[in-house]
Amino acid sequence: MINMELSPISASLGAMGSLPRKLDELLATKHRALQGILMDEIHQLTAHLCILYNFMLKLSDAPHDPPMAARYWMKDVRELSYDMEDFADQFIYTHGRPNKTPKNKTISRVKIHRLPKRCKWRPGITDKISEFRSRAYEAIQRYWRYKFDDCASNPEHSRIGHGRPTILPDPDDLVGIEGPSNELERWLINGEEQLKVVSIVGVAGIGKTTLALKLWGKLHGQFQCGAFVRTAQKPDMRGILRNILLQVRPNQPPNHGEMHHLINDLREYLEDKRYFVIIDELCATSVWDVVNRAFPQSDCCSRIITTTEIMEVALACSGFCPEHIFRMEPLGGNDSEKLLQQRILVSGNQRPQQFNDVMPQIMRSCGGLPLAIIIVARILASLPKKQEQWGSAQNSFDSIFGANITMEGGFMGQILKICFISLPHYLKTCLLYLSTYPEGYLFLKDDLVKQWVAEGFICANKGGDMEEVARSYFDELVSMGLIQLMDINNDYGLLFYSVHQLVLDLITCKSIEQNFITVVDYLQITIPLVDKVRRLSLHFGSATYATTPASTGLSQVRSLFFFGLFNCMPSFTVFKLLRVLTLHFWDDTGTKTLNLTGICELFRLVYLQVTCNVTVKLPDKIAAMEHLETMEINARVLDIPPDIVTLSSLLHLGLRGANLPSGIGCIRSLRTLMYFDIGNSSEDNLWGLGKLTNLRDLHLTYSSSLSSEHLKRNLIALASLLGKLCNLKSLTMAAVTAGTAGTVVLFDGSSGMSAPIFLERLELLPPICIFSRLPKCIGQLRKICIMKVAVRELPMSDIAILTGLPSLTVLWLSVQMAPDGRIVFNDRAFPVLKYFKFRCGVLCMSFMAGAMPNLCRLKLGFNAHIGEKYDNILAGIEHLFTLQYIAAQIGATTDSDWWAARSAINDAIDKHPRCPRSSFQWVDPIEEECRPSEKHYWSQEKVSLGFDINVLLREARSRWLKPSEVYYILLNHEQLQITHEPPNRPPSGSLFLYNSRVNRFFRKDGHAWRRKRDGRTVREAHERLKVGNVHTLSCYYAHGEQNLCFQRRCFRMLEPAYDHIVLVQYREVAEGRYNSTLSNSMLSYLSDIHGNHGST
Repeated sequence: MINMELSPISASLGAMGSLPRKLDELLATKHRALQGILMDEIHQLTAHLCILYNFMLKLSDAPHDPPMAARYWMKDVRELSYDMEDFADQFIYTHGRPNKTPKNKTISRVKIHRLPKRCKWRPGITDKISEFRSRAYEAIQRYWRYKFDDCASNPEHSRIGHGRPTILPDPDDLVGIEGPSNELERWLINGEEQLKVVSIVGVAGIGKTTLALKLWGKLHGQFQCGAFVRTAQKPDMRGILRNILLQVRPNQPPNHGEMHHLINDLREYLEDKRYFVIIDELCATSVWDVVNRAFPQSDCCSRIITTTEIMEVALACSGFCPEHIFRMEPLGGNDSEKLLQQRILVSGNQRPQQFNDVMPQIMRSCGGLPLAIIIVARILASLPKKQEQWGSAQNSFDSIFGANITMEGGFMGQILKICFISLPHYLKTCLLYLSTYPEGYLFLKDDLVKQWVAEGFICANKGGDMEEVARSYFDELVSMGLIQLMDINNDYGLLFYSVHQLVLDLITCKSIEQNFITVVDYLQITIPLVDKVRRLSLHFGSATYATTPASTGLSQVRSLFFFGLFNCMPSFTVFKLLRVLTLHFWDDTGTKTLNLTGICELFRLVYLQVTCNVTVKLPDKIAAMEHLETMEINARVLDIPPDIVTLSSLLHLGLRGANLPSGIGCIRSLRTLMYFDIGNSSEDNLWGLGKLTNLRDLHLTYSSSLSSEHLKRNLIALASLLGKLCNLKSLTMAAVTAGTAGTVVLFDGSSGMSAPIFLERLELLPPICIFSRLPKCIGQLRKICIMKVAVRELPMSDIAILTGLPSLTVLWLSVQMAPDGRIVFNDRAFPVLKYFKFRCGVLCMSFMAGAMPNLCRLKLGFNAHIGEKYDNILAGIEHLFTLQYIAAQIGATTDSDWWAARSAINDAIDKHPRCPRSSFQWVDPIEEECRPSEKHYWSQEKVSLGFDINVLLREARSRWLKPSEVYYILLNHEQLQITHEPPNRPPSGSLFLYNSRVNRFFRKDGHAWRRKRDGRTVREAHERLKVGNVHTLSCYYAHGEQNLCFQRRCFRMLEPAYDHIVLVQYREVAEGRYNSTLSNSMLSYLSDIHGNHGST
């Protein structure tokens, strides 16, 4: 019997695991041809398959690669299994579907033609079954003839991954990286204004990418824009440049795809920007020569990091300056041992005493390479746990790696081969599947998990979840270092992954050997394909006119992956047996539409994913695709077929830019629903969400221009039905584009919101949804890990709701109204929180001892108010012992206010025992909401002063305005026109109003103003002015460089609700005669600059 607990499809066994079920389905059609002698043939074939399956299982589990003859034999058996499955699928599709002839329809008397049509199938079926039986019998005879049983598996051979615990790498706890990253940080942040390029060079597996990612996490927040890209040995140059442009300019995709257009676009955009770019895995100087043309040599303190294995490339990147090359060294003995013990995973995290015998050889063999240490540790961890079963640790090591393994002769390749052989066949299959991706490609865990399930690689125990099993496989490969974590966003949220070049080389070779995946790039289009192609991956990124290679074996392709340009994409309709179709392409020819109406012919299609920059047209009817489980279109969709709601197997649905048809609640199987527009969807569809009780991931969008009241009604309805989604694990809501949705305040008391108790991720971000108060039901989310919410106000009672959540690791909290007092986080608050982002106009918080014991990253967003005195802005920050990084986005309107707020943060950091690294960014001020009492006070002030604005504007031409007059104009700025761009050299008597949130550089007026000693910063005096007996205004004074009598005064209100409006007045006055409103200190300042300037 074939073991049905194994996966239906695998790289080593082919489709052997699925054949019993396929034969049962074939017999279930009860076709007239399947009778008599043919039934005996099928039973004999089934018996032969059981024998072959056991033979294949023995050879695939062998502790070493079988001999070449055995590998050829295994390949023939796999091809037999695929041919049988394809034949069964086609037969079942043609003859196994129910007869759709209406019962009341009269059948013509002349129907004798149907009998011969059925009879014609009998010889065809008989010949095919006989052929399959003969091939199976001949394979059995060959197995015994060549004595393949002698190289079969050893039952005592231990496999990696069998019940072993999995430890995933922590980006904040990397062994041996802190020292090099600190040194490189000093190289990069040294005050040089010119563009600086630093190269990291080292052998494969030494940790160059890990170091680059660490620096990215440390520094990218200090720059205006940045990009992290990976190259390849056969680089897609247009793809690299397009990727950089999409990251530095995310809101404006490139219009052209030609190289010179991309280079020009990048140069123009980065010309006056302070940018930070990391280019990983550079393999040739020619690649750098092209990419380097896109980076302007500006004086904005921009930085570029490259990583490479080749010293010649490192020299070219660094401008042949050896002092700009960082040579990575292997880990020292202590770090090597520490890393090994982290990954060895023996009971109680303690190694057996016998392990000490082999430690010196492990250290010597691994040579301090982190990747080698991780793999060796994982292999050794597969040895029996009990010490008495270890025997001699030296013998165990020698039996796995050989007694003479050394760093010479491709050491990393040897280690990877040993690791691959030691993998169980299900992990081998999942790992080999990664060869479909282009070199340097970043992918998501969920995408790969769905593809593994669609391919049939996963088998769960009865009642188990195949996707959860697939995720555990994925985590095992990550823990072994075979899949590389790429934490580019540095927020513990969306994680990308990649495959190391050494691993990709190995699995590509193994895939070719087993005819598992055929990869064709734009340089290989003339190579003939000898074998039947089962899975085809086309990498046509840099090809302009590449085409799919001609082959007689393409009709059997069951998986097609395309990465490249739109005009090179093949017609997928010729691949009739496709199970998986993945299309990632970019169009630069002006094509408007991708026509997918032919996908209905792909009767076995299970997984469809399209990512492109053109509009996608789907077929009018899609009900025939009864096996479809995943349909993700990451592009604008024209119309969605209304019968999509009848697809009973559909698990994951994501269609962007189109309204879902009525009856979405009928797809009870749905687990993932993306891009559900709560603004444009019908009310019936909204309530239909409550029927999707299997839903686990719900992503909501809002693209309508309807009123906020309409959105509010929909949100209240949504809140009332969330409790029905008992299996929901992730709920996110975001506007499609900025400015498309009005802000809605969802009141907890009136909405009756109830959250699913298994929720792990909650993201309800403005401008769609802002809670008046934190909903009380959030306190019931004991499994919540990631939460991103916005509230109007945050009293201490609501903070207590959050601090007790036991699983919360990421918290993003935005508060509109300034708190009444200091926000205090008490002992044992947020026990597992690692990432905390807090955004509020006013920042004032305290951390008690024991609060946030695992916090690694703290990001803050707040306003620097004019003249504000900062008193212990982050009290108790020294209690956050694990804190590694603080980032602050400070909204300010003047340099002095921004620097004052930054100094307050730095003062707090200085108190921390570990001195966490920090970064600061000047941003537009955060919008603050006044409390009702404050609004009433300022509205009264508007009518109590009694000035005439028109009169004030006329008088401003000939005199300085008084503080009360300036104050009145600023209070009533709505009556005046805001200036959007500063004029060039405005004359005396000019007066302008600016919104500093829109135009932060209003001071760039073309005049030459007196500067400080550094020669860069304009020298401005600052004074707070009173109206009545209250300080209400802040004024900044500047004087001309050549004509000190020409002055500029910039006025702002101290009230946060108005401090973004700036009044700027220009006057030229006689020397020595200044307005009487100036204080003695200001007169002293003016006398000082006159004295320093000398006589004029």
